[in-house]
Amino acid sequence: MIDVLLTKLDKDQQYRISLQNIIDFSYDFRFDLIIAPFRVLMHLFEKEEQIRAINNVYAHLATGGRFIFDAFVPDLNQLIKGVDNWTDYEGEYEEGKKVRRVVSTTPSLIDQTIDVFFHLEWDEDEEVKQDDWRVPLRFFFRYELEHLIERSNFEKYKILGDYYGNVLGKESKEFVVVCQK
Repeated sequence: MIDVLLTKLDKDQQYRISLQNIIDFSYDFRFDLIIAPFRVLMHLFEKEEQIRAINNVYAHLATGGRFIFDAFVPDLNQLIKGVDNWTDYEGEYEEGKKVRRVVSTTPSLIDQTIDVFFHLEWDEDEEVKQDDWRVPLRFFFRYELEHLIERSNFEKYKILGDYYGNVLGKESKEFVVVCQK
């Protein structure tokens, strides 16, 4: 994706792109907003890594700056049983070109992790291509997220139920955490 992005930028703007780890990225300037979508913190399994990442983001925020990240609200049925070959997306990525994503999961309640296996099929060059990949994730519960933020340098935060700003409730599928410096 970085290569694709670089091809879309003028040469004089490519210096703005870097690939760094959330735990120890470093810039000489501060941001008003840092967003970590697509469950970035769920890829960190150890508590120490999670705290280091959150505190590193805090250090890179301007006063009053915000850090927003997401995590899925755990579905207990799926965490107990897992999911086997569930088509979670099917549609067109371009007119006449279909894409389909099939998901299987293997949860570990003791480790509070879930191995997600993706199978992707898409139309390209008049044939169906496919690829498989595995994404291990560490899931969180609400109070655990609150404790995690409270252990960090952030003093102000709220947890929303979606990206529209709705209150976290029993129908919520997402934790959207908004921290402010």
